[in-house]
Amino acid sequence: MKPIKFVFALLLCALCSAALFAQQLHVEKSEVFEEPTSGWNQLLQLKNGNTFLFHAKDKNGIDVTIYDKSRKLVAKTNIGSKLWDASRMDDVRIYKLFEINGEPVVFLLQNDGDQHSLYRIRLNATSGAVVADEKVASLMGLSVEKFMVSYGLSSINVEKDPQSDCYALIILNFDRKDYNQKVKVMHFDGTHTLINQADFRVVGAAFKHVLYKSALVDGNKAVYLVSCGYADKIKFTQNFTFDDDCKIVLSKLNSGDKAFTSKVMSVNVDMADVKSQLLYNRNTNQLQLRVLSLEEAKYKRSTMTEIRYYFSLIAYFDPETLNIKGIKPLAGKKIAEYAQAHIDKDYVYSGTPKKMKINSNGTTAILMEENKSGQGHADLGAIGVSILSDTGAEVNGYAITKTQVMYSNVDNDRFMSYDYISVPTGNYVLFNDLATNTDKDEHDAKHRKVAGASKTNTVVYKLNENSIDRFFLFGEPAENSSIFCYIDGTDYNEPTKTYATVIIERTGKDKKARVAWVTFD
Repeated sequence: MKPIKFVFALLLCALCSAALFAQQLHVEKSEVFEEPTSGWNQLLQLKNGNTFLFHAKDKNGIDVTIYDKSRKLVAKTNIGSKLWDASRMDDVRIYKLFEINGEPVVFLLQNDGDQHSLYRIRLNATSGAVVADEKVASLMGLSVEKFMVSYGLSSINVEKDPQSDCYALIILNFDRKDYNQKVKVMHFDGTHTLINQADFRVVGAAFKHVLYKSALVDGNKAVYLVSCGYADKIKFTQNFTFDDDCKIVLSKLNSGDKAFTSKVMSVNVDMADVKSQLLYNRNTNQLQLRVLSLEEAKYKRSTMTEIRYYFSLIAYFDPETLNIKGIKPLAGKKIAEYAQAHIDKDYVYSGTPKKMKINSNGTTAILMEENKSGQGHADLGAIGVSILSDTGAEVNGYAITKTQVMYSNVDNDRFMSYDYISVPTGNYVLFNDLATNTDKDEHDAKHRKVAGASKTNTVVYKLNENSIDRFFLFGEPAENSSIFCYIDGTDYNEPTKTYATVIIERTGKDKKARVAWVTFD
């Protein structure tokens, strides 16, 4: 199979054709609070109807604000600890936040001097009080551990089954002396009881080095791992760029087993620059693996820029046997066709696949985005959505113009990029854009770049069969005002079809923050 190339190239400034009309989804808002201008922010909607807003900065632990199902503020609290240092939040990575067994559970990793440790903090679902605060795992404390952690080669990852309360810890210890990564998997049920644990090995393949990439938990039955295997001895001077003998491996640890079973794919990838995502499609009873890997990098001396060429594919596996049932390239041909039909006949879409989601009707959405990195900034460009059948055939595609820039010295990344929501009544794309951009049509060549969020409004694009409708999520903006929302740190509750986000309401120079709940019905 010849892979399809994706290119990180110059952003194209073209505009998607879409009708702007007055549709309004059901929106509820909290009372006003002070805008959190920096730090980590995350929302979590619970089954009991409460919504938790978490906020952490450099010091003083994690602030928690709780709203009940009527959207009224009912409690505020602060999470500190005697186990980890709440005054050193700059040394904390809050990895994951889940509802497990009816409780909000925070997993955070902190440097304890010569080692990194993962802490599990369980909270009361009504008051936010700490129910339990435990150290659940630590790294080995290697002399170069800080360097390895910063590159993700040493880490403790947490993966939860979206269909149950079961989860897994994947503990990665990487020793740069021999370039070996030791991987340990701990599988837990919803009561935080250990189901199984094992050291990860790829049996039956002559790999000298295996690097972990991603994982999937299937209830209390199994944990699946995706990794890269390399057959030759890695030298200290090498930079993890191997195109000839590095392979993708899918492995499975059943709850009653002490060793992994594995399947090696006959696809060459770049060990350093490969990303993967594994989902369990319950509609088809298949595992779906999305792979994106670097194929070639070319440096242009005249412009002092590097252009990277990627290929991407989706593979389907039997969840019991791990037998490969099919492999398809992620070409995005219908995205390109849509762009040329609705934007410009010469438009060349250059986005790369970023995420894979299962739609409410059982189809798969591959979410793409154009991007380009420069010194001190990153440009996020046009959106591409490719809809796949259960065999990987592209049945529909959409292109939406978006031009955003994130600067390394400006804390605006939480407002950038886009979200995708799928409900039985349709699929929606949300992002923040300037109101002047929504007034343009396909003949306008210039799409103004969004460098700051304060003058943007959140726009919704509803993806129809052969067209796109768009509208302002929070209503038509008044003069010298705007309403925009977090794209990062939001939470979507699938049973209630409710999207929770932090919004900023601006009038002139005055800004007010609220939590907003949007129901897609």
